[in-house]
Amino acid sequence: MDLDFTWKDQEVWKGLGKKKLRKELLYRISEFGFILEKACKQINLGFKLTLKDKRFLEFGGGGRMATFKLWKDSELVKIQVNYLKKFCLSQRN
Repeated sequence: MDLDFTWKDQEVWKGLGKKKLRKELLYRISEFGFILEKACKQINLGFKLTLKDKRFLEFGGGGRMATFKLWKDSELVKIQVNYLKKFCLSQRN
């Protein structure tokens, strides 16, 4: 199963230099991963927030996208979050 999301508030990334942007992205990715890890423990899914273990987390798009991998035995649930994305159409609230 795949779930794909895009970070809604793209304004938070504006005006950040490369180093600050990377630091903020890692913070947001870790924050979401921590919440996910707690939820997975409650529902018996395998997930550990380990930035360097590709069994559970992979980065893409130059670190602007993260794929969180949740496991139930040999079944995989992928949650992909695109943190930084240019939209072609305007957003609706």
